[in-house]
Amino acid sequence: VTKCKQYNKVRRTERVNSGVLANQSLIIIIMPWPEFDKWYGLLMAQTEAGTPGGCVVWTGCISPSTGYGAITVQWPGTPRNQRTMGVHRLMVMCALHTTELSAGHHASHLCHNKLCINPAHLSLEPQWVNNQRGNCIRQHRCLGHAGYPNCVLF
Repeated sequence: VTKCKQYNKVRRTERVNSGVLANQSLIIIIMPWPEFDKWYGLLMAQTEAGTPGGCVVWTGCISPSTGYGAITVQWPGTPRNQRTMGVHRLMVMCALHTTELSAGHHASHLCHNKLCINPAHLSLEPQWVNNQRGNCIRQHRCLGHAGYPNCVLF
């Protein structure tokens, strides 16, 4: 067990394979750009499956300010070619095989679990739809989302 210095949180794994470096702050994925299947595999190696409702829970670094899983990836065109991002956003990129998400769109958790990276529980949608999902939590039922998937409530 090691600590993620940047977030002062415990990270349960130290080294997944030669594609991952444990730099004592965040996990850095280093591989040719982009290799979505490898990214997917590396993300899944940092999870705990078999949770209620089918969530695949991220066990790596967690941002204390947001409560979301965080990861640093090699990203061409950024300072030092690295970018820290939410693991759920990276999982959506892997599922859609894209390196860009539409401006104003969020990777929304249909299950409302901030650490879930199950692609079946994630949806790329406008911010207003993502915000509506908060009402579903408060009402304890999905209220519908005009052309977007319903919430997965447990």
